[in-house]
Amino acid sequence: MVRFSIVVIHTISKLTPLEQEYWHTAEDNALSRHLSLAVASWTQQRANDAASVELLTLDCQ
Repeated sequence: MVRFSIVVIHTISKLTPLEQEYWHTAEDNALSRHLSLAVASWTQQRANDAASVELLTLDCQ
């Protein structure tokens, strides 16, 4: 099974150019879980700057 983790930033006016990218990975579950934790932390830190940040995770067999 492969897990895809995608971070979608809807309001990017206050973010840096690097943060304005869509983040995407298609790695094994362990790395995806690690990324999900990192993204959750990053999302909390950026909550005051972005109006809407969401993490979409899809499991594909």
